[in-house]
Amino acid sequence: MHSNRSEFGLAKWISEILELSMEMLCYAMVIASPWFFACLHPPFEHALSLSVASVIALAGIKLILDGSWPASGSWYVMLPLVGLGSLSLVAWLQILPLSESWIQQLSPNTLEWIRSLNLETPEAHGLPVAKLNEDAWWRAGNGISLNPGGSFHFAVRLVALAAFFAAVSSFRQPQAVLRRLSVVATVVGVALAMLALAQSISSSNDRYYWFFEANSSGFGPFMNKNHYPFFANLTLGLAFGLLFTRMDQRPGRRNILLTDGYSQWLLMAIILIMTSIVVSCSRGGNVAMLVSTLAVLSIRGLGGRIRAAYIPLVVGPLLGILGLLVWLGFDLLESRLVTLSAADTYTTDGRWHLWAAALEGWSQFPVFGSGGETFRYWETIFQAPEVEVRRRWNSFQNMAFRADNEFLDIACEYGLLGLAGLTICAVTCLKRCLGIAYGQPLAAGGAISLLAVTLHSCCDFGLRMPSTAVFACLLASLLCSLNRDEGTRIGNELSGHLASHATRRPWRMALLHLLVATLLLAISVGFVFVQQRYAWADYWREMGLRFSGDGRGQALMRAFDSAVSRTPQDVELRIDAARSALNCARKLSVPKDAKIPLLEFAMLRILQAQQLCPIAWEPYAWAGAYLQQTGKDKPALQYLRHAHRLHPSDPSLSFQLGEISRQSDGSHSVLEYWRESLSFSDRHFDAIMNAVGDDLSGQQLLADLLPPHPPLLLAAGDFLNGRGRSEEARIVVGKALELLLNFQAREREKEKQFAFKRLEGEAHLLLGAPEEAIQAFQQALTINPESADVRLSWIETLISLGELKQAFQQTQVLLSLHPEHYRGRQLLKLIEQMRLQGSPQAKVR
Repeated sequence: MHSNRSEFGLAKWISEILELSMEMLCYAMVIASPWFFACLHPPFEHALSLSVASVIALAGIKLILDGSWPASGSWYVMLPLVGLGSLSLVAWLQILPLSESWIQQLSPNTLEWIRSLNLETPEAHGLPVAKLNEDAWWRAGNGISLNPGGSFHFAVRLVALAAFFAAVSSFRQPQAVLRRLSVVATVVGVALAMLALAQSISSSNDRYYWFFEANSSGFGPFMNKNHYPFFANLTLGLAFGLLFTRMDQRPGRRNILLTDGYSQWLLMAIILIMTSIVVSCSRGGNVAMLVSTLAVLSIRGLGGRIRAAYIPLVVGPLLGILGLLVWLGFDLLESRLVTLSAADTYTTDGRWHLWAAALEGWSQFPVFGSGGETFRYWETIFQAPEVEVRRRWNSFQNMAFRADNEFLDIACEYGLLGLAGLTICAVTCLKRCLGIAYGQPLAAGGAISLLAVTLHSCCDFGLRMPSTAVFACLLASLLCSLNRDEGTRIGNELSGHLASHATRRPWRMALLHLLVATLLLAISVGFVFVQQRYAWADYWREMGLRFSGDGRGQALMRAFDSAVSRTPQDVELRIDAARSALNCARKLSVPKDAKIPLLEFAMLRILQAQQLCPIAWEPYAWAGAYLQQTGKDKPALQYLRHAHRLHPSDPSLSFQLGEISRQSDGSHSVLEYWRESLSFSDRHFDAIMNAVGDDLSGQQLLADLLPPHPPLLLAAGDFLNGRGRSEEARIVVGKALELLLNFQAREREKEKQFAFKRLEGEAHLLLGAPEEAIQAFQQALTINPESADVRLSWIETLISLGELKQAFQQTQVLLSLHPEHYRGRQLLKLIEQMRLQGSPQAKVR
């Protein structure tokens, strides 16, 4: 800072203190935010929100004192603000109350979906509706959003992010701030890499900090291994920027990476961060890192000829990463690195399905989108046509909140206008930093960061992590604020300009600055207010969940009432309230007279959730179950059919529909529903077979009930054998064996070959061919010799054939591999007893 009190006066001195405070807050956010699970949980997100709001407020006060905005005339600052503003404007338009004719013109499918899901009035069923019409402002159908609460929260966050972008662009010396930020980010990136690598070596993926349990496969402090590279790539690019700067400062030294200690430390930091990204096994993160680094190195290194100094920047990190991986052990990566070259891997993990669902949702709401946080519901509605794909990826087993593609996600929820706003932001920021990457080394490092994040956003959604979003916004704003020249004289020239401008500011400009400053302060206060309400709502929600576990119904209802009063627009909160109340009512410890208020409370929240977001499937499913328990089968069937339409892959919904249909009219649709249920899960297999298994022949079971899934067919064969229907069982098991042989002929993966051989052995046992079963078990063990279950099946088959000597040998092998195997010890005693008694057979199962 090049000023003092005597030259600029008290106002300028205070302005510089404010700017210094803004800068320190930005560094503090980058340093602290990733360690608290990327600030994804409400308490940590609220703390980050307070920091962002503080920066915005300080920028507004500084504008009043300074009377100028250094980067206000730059198109590279204005265009991203226009993009963020247009995206936010779409979200606000989605919740704007409109007449039905306007909604029909702007988004006709909104009314079509609401009308198609319109049920009989709750009063017809004697349901509690006294408070049903409260918070009618947030009801879907008032505007074009199918989830007004989701659109509102997104709009508030986006306005705050745009204001934060503008606030950061007010730094007088963005070049100096970017350099200091690069140092901070490099240190943070190295610390995160060391933690992630240490935890990867010494702990499983279901733990954070070696103690906290994880619900998914995380990496470092991030809750998903695909989210770690977003933040790590941001720090990696800035570390490269520092190294580029050092190399440009000493252009004559070709061997700078071998002789300069500062450069060597930076290269070690780069190698450590890149290694952690590789070990994270995020395919999108690794590809984004590689492409962005090579692209910017090409821009920096190809100036008519290859600059020799840049060759070690390619070779050095590769050798360093290879050395670290050898030291860590390649077994950490063996299971996932192979999939980096597999073109069809994204089909297996569901991305093609998610992208197809996003495109389908976009096609129905092309201009304005369907509303914030609606993709999670389209993902359950628009299922893949292939049953096997739906079996691998359906929301019964996998719950997707995002499309794993930021651009498709925005297109689905905010339409073409929202996608245009996001594209403007991304293209402008990338064009700016890539355009000056050759002349400005720090901008080249920032180009690596932003290009990697943009590329990775095409197959993941790490920018939805608050810490990563704030960091990326901070970096993008600084890069867009840079001068095309090196900028060494910017500080002195700008300070002189501010001093003269402060004394000759026209009243119109002063009024404009006052209005902008007031807007920034209003955004800051409003953002804190909204985020605080969400934080309190989450606190009361957690209390309600705790009371549900303890069976305290009255306390549960009071807690969720407090939560709903703070965020009445949140449909997920109503769903959690209903779920918790229903779970509490099912507890045996809850008195019978206390269950009625809980059920009424749950039904009220269910009906409110239907009004807030009519495409959420859970409220219809729970309302149908509630009505079914009260004996109202016809309305229950109507609710469950709507739930099934919104979530056709849920096996429990199909089972319930079949059960109600069977009790009411016994129509043929019972088997259709139950076949669909079994196509996705075997959780209701026993109930279905006990209900209709005795009435259907083997051919009927194959044609009308059982899907072509070998494990299910084998279970059905075992069921038929247990009922003394061996001939029918042979038909079903024979079909399973035929499918297994066809699958094995096409399959190349070892794990699936092992599974098929194991099932083949079980099929031969059910068909009464133990010799063929033994052969299949032996082939399975050649693929996985440590499998205790397959070896156990082989031993039991040998005992049943009287091959006690071989059974004894295999039992010893089993116990040598698994010394504490309880069933193996039992069989060893049984074999010894049989050999002493000379008995050729015994009951072993």
